Amino acid sequence: MMNVQLQNTSENHDLQETLQHCWDKLSKLSPGDPNLAECLGSVSDMFALKYEWTREPGDQEMILKFSMAALATATEESYPRLPATHRHLGIIQWAKYDKTEELSDLEAVFPHFLAAVGSMPKGHSGLPRMQKDLSEIYGTRFIITGNLGDLEAALKYLQLALSATPLGHLGLPRMLYNLSVLFLHRIIPTGDHGNLDATLKYFLIAVDSIPDRNPDLPGIQHNIGILYNYKFQKYRELRDLEASIKHSLIAVAMTPAGDPDLPHMNMTVGQSYSEMYKINRNPRVLETGLKFSLAAITACTKGHPNLLQMIQNLCRLCSIEANMFGDLESLRISLSFLLLAVDIVPRVNLDDTHRQVGVLYGEMYKKTRLLSDLDSSIKHNLLCAALASTKHSNPSLPGTYQNLGGNYGEKYRRTGNFNDMDTALEYFLAAVGTAPMGYSGLSAIHQNLGTLYLDRYKRFSDLQDLEAALRFTLVAVDATPDGNSELPLVYTHLGSCYHFRYLRRGNPDDMEAGLKFHQAAVVATPAGHYNLPGVYQNLGGSYMSKFYKVGQLKDLDTALHYLQAAVDSTPAGHLDLPSRHQALGNCFSRKYKSSGNMQDLGAAIDQHLRGINATPAAHPDFPQQLGSLAELYVLRFEAFRNPEDLKLLYSLYKVALQSETASPQDLWDTAVQFCQYMNKFSVQPNLEGYIAALKILPSLLWLGSSLINRCDMLIRKNISNFIAEAVTMALKALDTRLAVEFLEQGMSITHKQTLQLRNEHAILEAHLPSLAKKLYQISVQLQGLSQISNGLIKHHTLAHERQNVIYHIQQQPGFEDFLLPPKYSKLCTAAKHGPVIMLNCSDIQFDCIIILSPFLTPVHLPLTSVSISAIKKHSNNLQNALNYVSIHSRDSRHGKLHESNRLYSDRLLNSVISWLWTAIVKPVFDYLMKNGIQSGRLWWCPSGPFTYLPIHAAAPQDSSFIQSYIPTLDFLVHTDKKSTGLSNIMTMVGVATPSTEIGTWTKLPSVETELSIVAKLFGSKSLQLKDSQATVDNVMMAIQSSSWLHLACHAYQDLPDPLNSGLVLYNGKLDLRKILNLKASNAEFVYLSACETAMGDIKLTNEAMHLAGGFLAAGFKGAIGTLWSMADAQGPKVAEIVYNKVLEKDNIPNIQLAAEGLHLAIQKLRAIGTPYHQWVPFIHIGI
Repeated sequence: MMNVQLQNTSENHDLQETLQHCWDKLSKLSPGDPNLAECLGSVSDMFALKYEWTREPGDQEMILKFSMAALATATEESYPRLPATHRHLGIIQWAKYDKTEELSDLEAVFPHFLAAVGSMPKGHSGLPRMQKDLSEIYGTRFIITGNLGDLEAALKYLQLALSATPLGHLGLPRMLYNLSVLFLHRIIPTGDHGNLDATLKYFLIAVDSIPDRNPDLPGIQHNIGILYNYKFQKYRELRDLEASIKHSLIAVAMTPAGDPDLPHMNMTVGQSYSEMYKINRNPRVLETGLKFSLAAITACTKGHPNLLQMIQNLCRLCSIEANMFGDLESLRISLSFLLLAVDIVPRVNLDDTHRQVGVLYGEMYKKTRLLSDLDSSIKHNLLCAALASTKHSNPSLPGTYQNLGGNYGEKYRRTGNFNDMDTALEYFLAAVGTAPMGYSGLSAIHQNLGTLYLDRYKRFSDLQDLEAALRFTLVAVDATPDGNSELPLVYTHLGSCYHFRYLRRGNPDDMEAGLKFHQAAVVATPAGHYNLPGVYQNLGGSYMSKFYKVGQLKDLDTALHYLQAAVDSTPAGHLDLPSRHQALGNCFSRKYKSSGNMQDLGAAIDQHLRGINATPAAHPDFPQQLGSLAELYVLRFEAFRNPEDLKLLYSLYKVALQSETASPQDLWDTAVQFCQYMNKFSVQPNLEGYIAALKILPSLLWLGSSLINRCDMLIRKNISNFIAEAVTMALKALDTRLAVEFLEQGMSITHKQTLQLRNEHAILEAHLPSLAKKLYQISVQLQGLSQISNGLIKHHTLAHERQNVIYHIQQQPGFEDFLLPPKYSKLCTAAKHGPVIMLNCSDIQFDCIIILSPFLTPVHLPLTSVSISAIKKHSNNLQNALNYVSIHSRDSRHGKLHESNRLYSDRLLNSVISWLWTAIVKPVFDYLMKNGIQSGRLWWCPSGPFTYLPIHAAAPQDSSFIQSYIPTLDFLVHTDKKSTGLSNIMTMVGVATPSTEIGTWTKLPSVETELSIVAKLFGSKSLQLKDSQATVDNVMMAIQSSSWLHLACHAYQDLPDPLNSGLVLYNGKLDLRKILNLKASNAEFVYLSACETAMGDIKLTNEAMHLAGGFLAAGFKGAIGTLWSMADAQGPKVAEIVYNKVLEKDNIPNIQLAAEGLHLAIQKLRAIGTPYHQWVPFIHIGI
């Protein structure tokens, strides 16, 4: 007999007797007895009752044993207890799962519960309970696996149970609660808001049917609050948000301290108040939201599953408060909790935590302006990016890249390091590249891109950057809805874009647009917002621009009002305060110039001093601030003539020009300003400013900018005029050597940069091979990018790498001067084979510097007969003379002109040439002859407007001087070192295009004759490309393997875009861009028998920005070209004389005889009475 151990109490006596009775009955039955299954089931039932009473593990084993035995012997007809037995077995398995939490144990419950429900007849009183149990295990498995099929099954069985449960049943409230929770789970992952109303209905029924003290009631109220919040998010109905707050507050009030659900409830209240604040902007609502969010975290245990979400909610609210009211303490609290979260969050979610920390440090930086906060933001955003990039798909990655772009952009603004600018751009572009369709943060990315491109424009003055800034910012404005908190900032950036475009182009429409958007930004920025001072400053700047344009004092007063408001509303210690003091000082300065009131000048000086005293010396804006203050001391000196003001001016500029962080443009402008004031107030020439400016010049025109941008900078900064002025001042100081160095630095700057990229490797290879290789690899890439005008990131990065390599090379013994501007001791060797004559034209005087030989001091020869008016007069006469003979292209029809036109043209040209002889050439020739130089080679190196005049043509017809031009002294020095004169390895490529398949170019019948002469003279060593063979690709390929090149075709100079100038070939144009990229390693000499090949750009007179200059930059040592159009019939005549001379010794071409060949050809043309316009344009350039 079974020994049943129960406590001998009245409560268990009946159970003990019943169990004993069942056991006695079972012991009397034999196997196969039809009552055996029923009896085994009864024993199982009794052990189940006993287990519910005692919770002894052994009873579970007995239940399992007898239930399994009953199932083994029973049939459905003979065993009505079958559903209950299956339920018992399921419960046993469920209890086992509660202990192990193993999914396999949970899976073992399903067969029994499903069998129990399936074996129960419809209408059975126990069916609702079994359906409720089955719903619970499906719900449990859904929580573990997230399988929505389990969720749907849980909902199905619980709804079936509810449909059969009468009103008033004690279990009904709990079932309603469970159903609402299941509906809530369906809404969260699926976003299916169609279930909201149904779910809320079940919750509200449950609330009404549950007694006040029921422990489930707070949870129900909390879930109702969550559901109303979801409903608000969907439909944006204020009543839903109010209902959410109401039910969530009830839940919090009903829940005792220490309850594990209390933190989540507080978080829900905080979220709802956060949403309410976004609607009414009531600070009290925000404070209430902060209070509940903070309470959620403080009530949370360390391992709470929602701790991270609670911390993030608090951070969002703290960020809102900090942005609205500048409250640093809120940020610090938020940051402390987030840093705590870093230690407790699983690694799989750590990327989001680092992102939040990075964002908060970024917000801190906006308030503190401490670089340490910015660096911390970068650190955590980089950690976030590194972790997020390991995930297959991470929706936060675009935002992280955006944050990093903002970080590095801000770091650039603080440090001036343009590497940070390029890094910022890379991250913003990565953000765009990883953003999915419809990404909500795309407008902010466009705004940031616009801001960054505007920063780039301020640094490099590339108009394409400004246009990109405007384009991206306009996209951001269109994508930002009215009322969005970011809209004022977007308006500010858009206003700045228009403002800077107005300053660049002078279009009044841009000025008005800038003013309009800055006004809109002021209107849209809430009072007390930390951005408001900056918005005031921008609007004040726009009114200043309007005053300069229109001249109305009311605009100046309005500007003063906003700039004063910007200063007054900026807290002490803020890093933007110095620039606001300066802007206000500039406004007072302008007011002084209008009013003459010394109080305004005093206020201007005071504001500038305040700004300077608050600015670290290493700040990029520091030199510009010092320069602005120096201008004010000039004004005060002019008012009181106190010499102390000039001393202050001098000391300020000295300090300003020592900056290592300021932008090259600011430093250049400061140096130019310094020179102007020194020239105005110094008795003796002061060269310090010029020396400083020329040190800055390579950075101002650095290789990281496109060639177009560098040329634009040369024009806008009027660099050629400044160089001319520097040369004049050096001559006034009696320092002709320095004058030569100054003029050399200002000549053909862009071509010298191209030549450096080609030649620097050869200089280093023998001594520093590893550095030579590294520099060569960078330079080759840069050479390919240098003509690109879209400001690629790679372009900037390579240029910066190149600067670092060059700096390292300059630290090596013997290479201290590597790629630095050459000294006179090197430049003077240009006169090794004959005198070099440099011409300088400034607003002050006109000068000639003659270098007779490398061993003599250069001679200064004032050109007293030259004046600005005379140059303008004869330049106009030259242009009119060419117009009268219709010179536009190489055209055989040029001979068919009216005789009266030709005679008038010749008279004008004769007057020009006569003046050039009297004013320039004769004084030079006289000096040469006086010093024993009667004949031979000489080189003209003109600058400024002299480059547009045919100086060589002023020599007498029988002159024994063989004249050439050079773009720079260094070009002649460098090419002379490489040349031996004779070409041992030689290929002549002859190209002729009598007609083309493009455009409406006229036929050139003489070019075939010209090409046949070249072929006859060079014989087997020549390659001929003509007609359809003379394609762009064929010619470019041939050039790169040739040493001598002859091109007979149409050509033209594109004055608006010199890089578009080109040679017209059979199927297209070989333009200057392509020529500059040629790699002609064997190049010797090029003969450009075409029009306008040495004409140049009147706006870039010092740059040799013409086709002949392009071939020299590509590596050719000498060239023959034309200043303007040539007559087709003269081409063969000149070419034959030139090449006969070049090949006179053993039929081996000698490049050093090319100039003499042209000299002889021109003498012959002049001797037979050839019109001026047909022989004057031919010139020789190089060795």
